[in-house]
Amino acid sequence: MSQQKVGSPRAPSKTSVASDKNLIDEDESTKPDFIYGGPFIKIEKPSPFINTTTPINIPLQGTFKKSFAYYSLRDRLPVILTKVIDYLSREGSKIKSAHGAGDEDIRGLIQYVTKLKNDLVTNKKYDLLTVDTPEAKRWNQWIENCDSQHYFTNTWVFTECYVYRRLREGCELSKGLKNFDPFDEQKLKAFQNSLEPMCVVADKLVTMLSPSDKDKRKADFITLLKICLWSNKCDLSLSMGEQVSLKSSDGKERSASVVSLSILDPFKMVLDLKDKVLVDDSAKICDQVIAKTEAMAKAIAAEADPAAKSEAKLEAKSEVDGETAEEPPKIPCPAKMVLPEVVTFDIVCDNSGYELFSDLCFAHFLISQEIVKKVRFHVKKIPWFVSDVTPVDFK
Repeated sequence: MSQQKVGSPRAPSKTSVASDKNLIDEDESTKPDFIYGGPFIKIEKPSPFINTTTPINIPLQGTFKKSFAYYSLRDRLPVILTKVIDYLSREGSKIKSAHGAGDEDIRGLIQYVTKLKNDLVTNKKYDLLTVDTPEAKRWNQWIENCDSQHYFTNTWVFTECYVYRRLREGCELSKGLKNFDPFDEQKLKAFQNSLEPMCVVADKLVTMLSPSDKDKRKADFITLLKICLWSNKCDLSLSMGEQVSLKSSDGKERSASVVSLSILDPFKMVLDLKDKVLVDDSAKICDQVIAKTEAMAKAIAAEADPAAKSEAKLEAKSEVDGETAEEPPKIPCPAKMVLPEVVTFDIVCDNSGYELFSDLCFAHFLISQEIVKKVRFHVKKIPWFVSDVTPVDFK
């Protein structure tokens, strides 16, 4: 942060006013310190790689060999790319048939992904995107502005996102595979392997949909919120789709795919993993959501009825000196947002399959209990972090 001298006030010059305007116009949320959680300190390293964990106030990057960033770039991402190459080689005929592609398309994408993987593991410099779109040009601007343009020495989250964007470009450059999702097979298996726990959740959900008293509604809200929380175990990018070891309620370890929860009752899982939640503000979340949705409903009603809106303002004005005077309903949204037509709840989706199903159950509950009138889901535009929801997955 810049330092300022304390002194007598003086009129700002035209230059300083222009500079202040530029600072205001520049979006702070696009700066690295905001995105990656800085500000960070600069350190001089004798070697690009150090056999230690990531020091405090240093961006996460693959140069610290005991960090998750290093493990991700050395092991996780190469395995994920290898699975894509294997899928294209093993199921080439099926993929060609589904997309109207040819042998040249399959071979070209395999070569593209193989080069991407080799560049990653050997810490090459980023290649610029070659597709001619405004979004790709923006990516290239980010790449050119990086302090380091190499896979391991730049900020890890940028590298990981870059790899998925490059994987998408490989499809974009292909004539027959423009709409190909390299992870569709893994996501489909994840969905099929999770049908049993989905049925368990669905059966319980039916008992939560009828109008209920405030206490039951809150308890059900919290339960479904925690079902959504633990459904994140189905993240295929973290597990690379491999087998993981899950502990059952009796303490015994059982081998199970991370995408299959059939050995677990999801509701019992919420209880068994209670001690694994670092901070549990679910009760406060429920109270705040309901308070905000009620306030928004009043604001929408007032907006629709000008007479009621004027009356609310007059009442507030006449009681301005009273301790119990209430303000007219305000829109509980950031200033730049407009009032929706109905009370709307937004869900930013993460993983497809079981986690998406749990989000849909939570949405169904919110609508049935008339907490909100509409639920809006936000999904990824392109295949992302293996199992993230795309429009095709959602449909």
